[in-house]
Amino acid sequence: MAQDEVKRYFDGRQYLECSHDRIVIRSMIVEDFLGSVENARILDIGCGDGSLSLPMLKPSNRLTLVDIAPAMIERARARIAPGLEGNVTLVNDSFEAVGDDERFDVVLCVGVI
Repeated sequence: MAQDEVKRYFDGRQYLECSHDRIVIRSMIVEDFLGSVENARILDIGCGDGSLSLPMLKPSNRLTLVDIAPAMIERARARIAPGLEGNVTLVNDSFEAVGDDERFDVVLCVGVI
């Protein structure tokens, strides 16, 4: 699949509507596996609407959310808790756009093509 085809597919509502149950299960697995995450830099590659990583957003954590689909980035932006916008970096590009000098304590890459 070309990157443009992937963007088109994930920019539509269809993906989230058809995948809701899988997304909920993935979110529960991530939460169960990681437990409480404090003072962490978290990278979510293919973040979608932020369902997996935004529950970890706290004043002590910083998130970098990456997705090639503009609609997914906008959905994630809309879900950021008020007052914590400064703790989130949104990247509408491939994960390669995240600089090599960046360091993360947690890297999520779940369900990414």
